Amino acid sequence: MGLFGLFGKRKQQTQAVHAPQPEDNEYKRVRRLGTSVPDTNVDLSGTPFGGGPYRSVSVDTVDMETGEVLGEFTYWLADGAVAGECVAAVHDLEALADECVSRKSRPVKMMHLLAREVHGYAGDDDDQAVPRLERMPLTPTGRLPKYPARIRMNNDMDAAPGRRFFFCEMCLLPDGSIGKADIQYTDFKKGVTCSSSFRIHGGRLLPSVVLRSSGESTITLYSAASER
Repeated sequence: MGLFGLFGKRKQQTQAVHAPQPEDNEYKRVRRLGTSVPDTNVDLSGTPFGGGPYRSVSVDTVDMETGEVLGEFTYWLADGAVAGECVAAVHDLEALADECVSRKSRPVKMMHLLAREVHGYAGDDDDQAVPRLERMPLTPTGRLPKYPARIRMNNDMDAAPGRRFFFCEMCLLPDGSIGKADIQYTDFKKGVTCSSSFRIHGGRLLPSVVLRSSGESTITLYSAASER
């Protein structure tokens, strides 16, 4: 399924979730594990996380004196099918970036090993290579943030020490569509980092800037601002 058909279709009811932040350091973090259908203030029906239930992890920030829960951060871990859809979405994003860069004859090759290094939940709640859906807290004034949820994924650096690191973040709008996305890929052996940012332009999610860095040198491979 293509990128623009993947996110944002049917409607579902959502409930705002407020996570106040602690005002001092007299608190502890308590992790709660479970299985649930994601509740994120976002219509997830057209996203990779549109089914469920999935493994859930909630981290409560608790006041050590009163026991009051000061804040909560919850995320859901992808199963194998969801992880595959997340990888496909990232490759679609990369293809969009490559289209822009190729016009300048500077192709970017970033995530050729991604499918091998990202996978679904298999019993390890701390597995860094499992994509996750994160619910974002309300703003300090109690309003829904512009991007109420995000999908984050990266490979496990411990499994590839000193070789490469991949990171992607896709921020979702309330209708489930991607409002912005950022990708970064670092090859430590070559000392090269490639990064791509995507934003909404003319109602479509398109590349905003594509960069390649080596040492202290950074080359702009594509900039939407310079194309206008």
